[in-house]
Amino acid sequence: MTMTNLNDLYTDFFRIDMDARGGYARVADVVSHQADGTLIHRAFKLMRDEFKDKQVGMERFENELRILIEITNDRNAPPAITRVYDSGFAPVELSRTLHNLHDAEKLTPNLQIVSTGVDIRAFLEMKSALMEKGSNSWVPYLVVDLAPYSDSLLRQIKPQSATEFLNLYRLPVDTIIEMALQLTDVIEYLHKRLRYTYIDWKPEHIYWNGPLKQLKVIDWNVTHRLKDNPKEKQLVREDIRMLCGAALYCSLALTDPEDQGKSIGLAPDYPKNLWPSLGPRYWTDRPNFYERDAILGEKIKVLVRKGLDPNQGFNSPKELKNSLNQYLEQNDTEHGEAGDLGVNVNLPLEAVQHYRRARSYIAAEDYTYAVIALEVAIETARVAGMNYPDAASLLTSVQNILKVGEVRQKVKLALDLGAWQEAIKLYEKSLDLDPENITPMKKEYNGLQSLLTLEAELRNKGIIKFFTKSYQLQYALKSTEDIVNPGNLLYTFVKRQYNKIRLIQFGGMLSMLVIVVFASLSTGNFRYSPLFLGDTATATYTLTSIPSMTITKVVATPEPTLTFTVTPTATVTDTPLPVATPTVIPRYGVLTVSFFYPVEEPNGKRIEPSLKLDQFVTIVEEKKDSNDVLWYKCVWETEGVPGIGWILADDIRFAPPPTTSTP
Repeated sequence: MTMTNLNDLYTDFFRIDMDARGGYARVADVVSHQADGTLIHRAFKLMRDEFKDKQVGMERFENELRILIEITNDRNAPPAITRVYDSGFAPVELSRTLHNLHDAEKLTPNLQIVSTGVDIRAFLEMKSALMEKGSNSWVPYLVVDLAPYSDSLLRQIKPQSATEFLNLYRLPVDTIIEMALQLTDVIEYLHKRLRYTYIDWKPEHIYWNGPLKQLKVIDWNVTHRLKDNPKEKQLVREDIRMLCGAALYCSLALTDPEDQGKSIGLAPDYPKNLWPSLGPRYWTDRPNFYERDAILGEKIKVLVRKGLDPNQGFNSPKELKNSLNQYLEQNDTEHGEAGDLGVNVNLPLEAVQHYRRARSYIAAEDYTYAVIALEVAIETARVAGMNYPDAASLLTSVQNILKVGEVRQKVKLALDLGAWQEAIKLYEKSLDLDPENITPMKKEYNGLQSLLTLEAELRNKGIIKFFTKSYQLQYALKSTEDIVNPGNLLYTFVKRQYNKIRLIQFGGMLSMLVIVVFASLSTGNFRYSPLFLGDTATATYTLTSIPSMTITKVVATPEPTLTFTVTPTATVTDTPLPVATPTVIPRYGVLTVSFFYPVEEPNGKRIEPSLKLDQFVTIVEEKKDSNDVLWYKCVWETEGVPGIGWILADDIRFAPPPTTSTP
């Protein structure tokens, strides 16, 4: 085994795998020392020393090395695919050192490694030698193209805060389409030339440099060979579907697919063992575009829905590419613009480039530079004797964003000082700057006003406060949670009252339900059949007919009495009482979807927090909305906090009532 000093090849290790979830490798940005003396930044990928199944880890590195060597040696391979420059084995000490590396810390470990270059045979021979010795002190490594940390698609789409209004500008549709078109070249190359499916599509594996229009795809360890069998078409379609989820859906909806607050995940009825090491991603029967829903056109939504649908989808990368190009062409025809770029084809190219650069600055939240780029775009067009109205409009918006940001900081300071009326005035000023309400200021403004009004009412109402509509309190608290200090006395007072009111209202409703059921049982007129047969199970209630009674006065000696005689065989002359249909339906069920937000009324405002898969609920009422869709009114309890709201009937599976142990 030929040893090499690590410092002779690689120095300045800087860990860059902070966004990775679990995984089997650690990745560092390193300075690679070339034979000609030049220094180049590369990505140094090393297997985690704590990875339990070392054999699986070795096989993954071997798999990735094989395909990357094949791609690196192919001059026609898309530049978006990372190239490999070295491979080999390093001591486990290096993996542990990288694990303990602090943010912004660089190191140059003085260790010995075994370099096998880009020779797969040398790598396999060294792997066999180490495994024969049963050595656990070495782990494999690869050195590949470096994808800049800031270019990670996940970092670009992931909101910096829950209420960050500037998320609307993070990735324009035209940028997403341009990135997706490059990705179709990658996937077409894999399917046709190499006969591979990538499979592992997710935002953290896609790196996109907007200003330079450069794409990089990393992590090639779970690719699979395509074989001429009936499953090939299914594998190709699924590979394309997951690409649509990672690149189109997540980028347009600005959502992290593994964020537990989003309604997206594995398909309940879709094969999860299509690949042994990886389940399908991005399945959802109702794509939710969240805060960007209102600004996205219907055509792009239709394209995404088709891409995500396992039963529809795209049959080939070429079909997906044609749909993307068709979308751009239709936008050109209908709007006289290139996509949503706001670009007039007659404008000077330099002006258009400055405009596009400004959009990229906006996506990166560099508004000062965005202003400069837009001013240059407008001036370049003016010199050519043309106006650039889209750039001028965007410039006004960005300038207002900067002003709104300044006002918002003053609002927070006023709230921290308890200057509520001053905060209200500042909000009103910011709303004048933002008449289209693209920022959350309008919602915060309304929430703050509601919070102040409700606080006064709760202090003056006494016991009547328990009849306050809890959703009003919830809205006020939710709207202001990001601007009001959680320790603020006014805020904490309203929050405590809200919790009390919810608890008492829930307790009162539950008590009434118990009284109704108990009263019916005690009179013998209530029959309950807890028979549940899947989704069609129902509880049955029947009121039996009451026979008529004859009342006779009997004269007795010495003292008269009144005797009531019941004649069970008496003829019933009136029409029998109909079977009663109660408004309360004591049925039980569990949610069949993850992270569902109940609503106040069918198709109404949603109630937070969301409910999780298998959440147990009690169904107390049912109703159909205007579209003849069935909803159930349910009550539940999560972490000791009661809740009530409407849930789609399709999202509930009936279940037996809770059982209590008999003493």
